[in-house]
Amino acid sequence: MHARILTSTALLSAACLISTAAWADPPQVEVSGFVDGSVTQTFYAGDDAPDESVVGWGVDQVELDFDVTVHPQLNLRLDLNWMPQAGVAGFDDIVEQSYIEYFASPSQEGFFLIFGKRNAPVGAEALDAPDMYQYSHNLLFDFASPSNLTGLFLGYQSGDITGQIWVANGWDMPVDAGNVHLGGRFDYALSNGGIGVATTFGSLTDTDSGEWMADVDFNYDLGSALLFAELNIGMLTGDVDDSLSFGFMAKAHVPVGDCVGLTARVSYLSRYTDGTENLYADGEGNALEFALAGLFTITDNFGALFELRVDKPLIEDVSIMGITPSFELTGTF
Repeated sequence: MHARILTSTALLSAACLISTAAWADPPQVEVSGFVDGSVTQTFYAGDDAPDESVVGWGVDQVELDFDVTVHPQLNLRLDLNWMPQAGVAGFDDIVEQSYIEYFASPSQEGFFLIFGKRNAPVGAEALDAPDMYQYSHNLLFDFASPSNLTGLFLGYQSGDITGQIWVANGWDMPVDAGNVHLGGRFDYALSNGGIGVATTFGSLTDTDSGEWMADVDFNYDLGSALLFAELNIGMLTGDVDDSLSFGFMAKAHVPVGDCVGLTARVSYLSRYTDGTENLYADGEGNALEFALAGLFTITDNFGALFELRVDKPLIEDVSIMGITPSFELTGTF
């Protein structure tokens, strides 16, 4: 009996030593980042247009990213950024992402866990300038979906299919005591693209009201062009009448040689109102947006972008339109 116990203990100790040895390799650290600056100005047209148009220029964002592979099953991610236009920087302005990512298998297939703050897995457009095909974000990104989420994410990946669910704070809230949201995403990889469906609901702790959102995004590479599409539906509950939100986005990016690319995008959003309020003032209202952009590779890791964007708030009895040219320079490492 004692021999069996000693043998089992020895085997367990040996297994722990082997596991510790496997995890003892020095971690692999990848450091990257970018500096992004721009000059932009909005011109207004229409009977209700403001009298002044102000030029804005300077550094938009400085970012430093650390991607640490501790083990094939464990990654750590830390994205530090500074955005001068944010004013006095708080945690959410400095730490864009900070999370632990664990895979049940070294192949990173099967179950995975992410804990911390991460870019929200919602929508068709990326958050940071080096990953974008234009200067601005569409209306769905700005007003109808989260940019970052902080919480616990559980998922499973197998072949072309990835699914995940999460419990997180409210949208773009690194600290949000007592405000719990549920969410999930399903991805299916196509031969040259993919389709994803995401949803969030909350707050679970407030039984009198809540907000639900569902978003479908699609991307496909034709070779001669990249196509993107997105559909977003939302609902506020708990009001006298439940309020609906609806929007869509369509975008195409066409490479022209090795150094030039052209992007065209349109997005529309009707959010929680009857069209009498201004989307750009309080996040509610109806609006249409159209953008044309040209991307230019100057050298490796250095590019320029010019965008012309037209915004048309669809407000009853109000005549106004914004026309915004923007020029951007981005350097990456």
